Amino acid sequence: MTYFAFRYFGDRFALARAEGPWVTFFDSFVDLLSDASSALAADTKPLFSMYVPDLAVLGSVEPFTPTDQPKDANFVGVRFDAEHNVFRAWSEDGIERDATAHESLIYCDVQACSVLGLDELKLRLLEMSYGFIPSFQYRIERHYRSHFEPYIETISGTDKAFDRKTRKDAFSTLFDTRIIPALAQHGFERDTPRSMRLVKRGEDLSVFVLFEHISFGSGAYQVSVVWTSDPSADFDDECAIGELAPRFPYHTNLTIKSQNRDILAYGIQGWLRVFELYLMPFISRNLSLDDVRRWVDADRQLNADKAALALPPMSPRHAYSLVVMPRVVAELGL
Repeated sequence: MTYFAFRYFGDRFALARAEGPWVTFFDSFVDLLSDASSALAADTKPLFSMYVPDLAVLGSVEPFTPTDQPKDANFVGVRFDAEHNVFRAWSEDGIERDATAHESLIYCDVQACSVLGLDELKLRLLEMSYGFIPSFQYRIERHYRSHFEPYIETISGTDKAFDRKTRKDAFSTLFDTRIIPALAQHGFERDTPRSMRLVKRGEDLSVFVLFEHISFGSGAYQVSVVWTSDPSADFDDECAIGELAPRFPYHTNLTIKSQNRDILAYGIQGWLRVFELYLMPFISRNLSLDDVRRWVDADRQLNADKAALALPPMSPRHAYSLVVMPRVVAELGL
């Protein structure tokens, strides 16, 4: 086992661990090599792992001995069960079970990383060092979704298409039984008794998750995530600070297709996975006006760094952007 620092941009270093041909990059970055030994802690989280049989492909790496070693990541064996359309994992006692969303994400991440180039690795680390979901996540999500394509083709025609009333009733039922309980575990509550929106209130702002049906194509529910400046009011456009850009890490992860009952149920299950893996961790880091200011500042600085790095773009942007309302820029000093 070897710990090393890898230069990913300018004088900035990412910290990693090589175990045979597998390299794990950690959520820890330093500007000075002398800080590497003390930068890791037992609770430092792994960002991702990839197969690198020869560290020389990374260029110059600087070995170091950590003062405190991160706990081993629990990388369990995972496979996709095509018969039942679920990811499966093996527990420590050797019993197979359904994989968690995080375990299936690790599996797809490793698969997507198998063709990751050096420039793409540096870009991924740059974006992750700012705390953003990187543009590389698009590729991981494509890999995840590819496993379910045959199933989606099957359920597209297994149930009759919705009429307006049946669709509304079906979504209302799933909203009450699936979406509300899942978000309630993270402090969200219904904004008003019959609204299709949920809110998490902070001391100086609120975060709303709104569901609105759009009839384009076969129909879908568009999900919007909006920060507002009034922590006690019902949703009001006049209080809106900004909205999450609809493309994290796939723009269709902010929509729930509603062609028929089977498609709707599958879409809600997929959206809740996205909420657990991406949305909620990000919302939890941006629950004050100061957080939002830091978010916007980091986004601007990252754009400047990406321009300086001159790497070929893998996607238009990293996966999270806050579209700030024009009137709010001056009011909040953004």
